[in-house]
Amino acid sequence: MLKNSELLDKVETLQNLLLAQTRGSNDTAAWNDSDYRELRAVLMQDADVQDLLPRFVRTCRDLKQFWTYIKSTYAHYSEREQFVHEQFAPLLDELESKMLKRNKPIPLQAQEDDYSSLKAPTVLNGIGIISDDKRRPREAISILFLAADPTDASRLRLGEEFREIQEKLQLAKLRGQFKLDQRMSLRPVDISQALLDVQPQIVHFSGHGTAGGALCFENQLGTVHPIQPDTLAALFEQFANQINCVILNACYSEIQAKAIAKHIDYVVGMNQDIGDKASISFSIGFYQALGAGRTIEESYKLGCVQIRLQGMLEYLTPVLIKKGQV
Repeated sequence: MLKNSELLDKVETLQNLLLAQTRGSNDTAAWNDSDYRELRAVLMQDADVQDLLPRFVRTCRDLKQFWTYIKSTYAHYSEREQFVHEQFAPLLDELESKMLKRNKPIPLQAQEDDYSSLKAPTVLNGIGIISDDKRRPREAISILFLAADPTDASRLRLGEEFREIQEKLQLAKLRGQFKLDQRMSLRPVDISQALLDVQPQIVHFSGHGTAGGALCFENQLGTVHPIQPDTLAALFEQFANQINCVILNACYSEIQAKAIAKHIDYVVGMNQDIGDKASISFSIGFYQALGAGRTIEESYKLGCVQIRLQGMLEYLTPVLIKKGQV
């Protein structure tokens, strides 16, 4: 029987795999059936989770069956994603509750080099993370992954990028110090709600950007809804005491990054268009370093090096902008 932490990882991976499939695909190569079948088989054989698994997981033996079910039940992507989140919530809550009961309290005198670089209830010191009260255990750093892939724009491998980030944090030396949440098919109204609900210290957006600097979110129909730099900067200004770092993994997002950096300590943007492979490579390097306790600046540099290791010239595309530089 798997440990609760292992079960939680598998359930979250299964949920994220299904969330990535709520849009469907006509390309059968895109159906990641092997992962789904393996996770489904393992979880259905575990007595601790089998009764709490969503009914559609028990009845859908492959992702094609799931797509047939979900598209006939809900017409819009946001409705499908909300449904998947709601169906997995009881199981995730149960596993998290068991973990909290069994985990021992974190020692008050933790080593200073075991923590990464952010604030609230910690404060950023530019090198690592320190608590605002050394008598109190440090809390996990919250990372919010936001993604939008409008139907009238070229398709992006956003699900793959999220899975890579999730995997790198799960394998990290300091994996217990990070909490990763995600919101897909993002509409304008969803952004502020996600920031209020999750209260992240790091916000990672992945999607499309325009040459004029707008980021592309989705409207009610799932098509492009551009948001201009000054508008998004005004939103992040309201969360300046909470968020330390924003990553805009989208083409031409340097313009947005400069606007947001007026309020946020560290912002990463792209100074030109960037391909899927380079975008994902940057994320891999960034979160590998962050999970090892490196600073935001060091993590940014490793992200660029990771692109370079793949033999791509786009390692010069990501730019790090610090508050006060603009």
